[in-house]
Amino acid sequence: MAKKPKTRKGITAYYSPWCGSCQTILPKLRAYARRKGYKFEKINLDKCKTEVCDSVDYVPQILLDGHPMSDAQLERIIDGKKI
Repeated sequence: MAKKPKTRKGITAYYSPWCGSCQTILPKLRAYARRKGYKFEKINLDKCKTEVCDSVDYVPQILLDGHPMSDAQLERIIDGKKI
């Protein structure tokens, strides 16, 4: 019987270039994802024209495996603490 392939966790960051908070957190999220072996995807809402992007209400909106990250999780990443 074949083994199921391991699924890597992933972080998706919806951002806008004009967003100061986005510019602060994106490099930290990328570094965190790299350390953890997660996929990292950032999506510029100013260029994205999909229905999913149209449904994003605020930036930065950060998802871990499709679920919003809590403020506490984000604060720990920003402060460089373990989650």
